[in-house]
Amino acid sequence: MKLKYKIIVVCIIVMNFFTSCSKNPLFPLISGDWDYFPLKPGNTWTYMNKDYPSTNYIETCLAETTFLEKKAIPLEEKEIVNNTTIESVTNTYFFKDGKELLIAIKDITNLFNSYLLMAELPPVEGNKWSFSKKIEDKDIGLPFLVDLILTVNGEVKEMNIEKKVLAGTFKNCAHINITMSSKVVNSKNLNDVIVETETFIDSYLAPNTGKIYEETTEKENGIVQNITVKELVSYSLK
Repeated sequence: MKLKYKIIVVCIIVMNFFTSCSKNPLFPLISGDWDYFPLKPGNTWTYMNKDYPSTNYIETCLAETTFLEKKAIPLEEKEIVNNTTIESVTNTYFFKDGKELLIAIKDITNLFNSYLLMAELPPVEGNKWSFSKKIEDKDIGLPFLVDLILTVNGEVKEMNIEKKVLAGTFKNCAHINITMSSKVVNSKNLNDVIVETETFIDSYLAPNTGKIYEETTEKENGIVQNITVKELVSYSLK
């Protein structure tokens, strides 16, 4: 039964937010003339995933599209294991709406229908943001309906950082922390928590390059399940 709940939560959390969050560039931030994640169609980034087993991920910005009635930039993700490319894992949809970066999310039935605030723009050292959303009364095959509660808390920890990764040494980086949590609870008794997950992301973004380093710690019901380090190997910007 626990496995069933875990699968449900994995489906809920935005296209790999929790179990594969380390694969997604979550913070396209802009400061002055510096774009901290240039979402232009045709841009590509290749990362080494320092997990077991180690893999590479290629992320490609696709053409702008209208998604959930907003102009979006989808990001396609491909996984490479032993030099063999696996089919695209997911398309991630980003929206820049004024000073907010939004990302499409799935509800508890695995359908895209809403947005999640990932960051406030531009990045300023010490800035913090938070977002929460509740999806109510969903039927997931249990004897009772459940609610999903999503929460995001973020902070720009430092600016103008120098960071060395496999792709080289980058200056003027933004150091950002994000904590994401989810709870699946009994709709009639919010104290009855079916499963609770938390993901902590420690990320470095280089100006006019994008995400260069990310360490992700995943917990389920308070117990660490996985730690993943993702490091930029190469990139190509249009």
